Amino acid sequence: MTPNDFKDSGKKHLIQAALEVLANVVKLGKCEDPNLDVTRSSSLPTLLISIVRNLVKSDVKVPDLLCDLIENICLLCKNSFNKQVGIEPIYMKGFIPLLPLLMKDSNNSLKLATLKALGIFTTQASIIPVRMLQFFKDISENGVVKDVCDVFRTISQNNITPLHLVALQAISTIICPVYGDFYSFPWKRGPHDSIQEYIEAQETYDSLRKMIFSELKGADFI
Repeated sequence: MTPNDFKDSGKKHLIQAALEVLANVVKLGKCEDPNLDVTRSSSLPTLLISIVRNLVKSDVKVPDLLCDLIENICLLCKNSFNKQVGIEPIYMKGFIPLLPLLMKDSNNSLKLATLKALGIFTTQASIIPVRMLQFFKDISENGVVKDVCDVFRTISQNNITPLHLVALQAISTIICPVYGDFYSFPWKRGPHDSIQEYIEAQETYDSLRKMIFSELKGADFI
């Protein structure tokens, strides 16, 4: 599927309808046998991420379709998350690098969808933050956290938008990932290797927080 396919309004509406059906299946569908659960197929996120990547790099502007694609990618990620694996590699390698490109789009609806996606992925990673340390390193290094902080530079007393509110939720989760066991005593969680892992994670999170606080100094945040 190429970006030119989306220039045909008929195809575009058909794809949007299919994405709506997929979203409903992920949200409402139940399948006791994971081998029969189509939403756990690795081909689905691979295809959706590939479409997003092609659209981001093309001149075709379909922000509404991109929003639907992002929503489905997030739903599939939540559906496949488990405490042993965390966020699956297909999302880490395929989707996370696209977040800075999506955040730089001028369309506010697409920015909002991207911020929601970042918040969802961060919340998932925060369930096992020590094990998902690479996720937090990636969003720090690829620049998307700075892009989120830039959203606050447009804030003013009489101009608070849903974009600012969602950005605030996303950034607060990054600053304080308290949904998991990060703040538990590391010596209660296994051998001495875990203590070293814990210390490395703590240093990374402290560095990320300092970077966020530094970026927010340039905004009229309060």
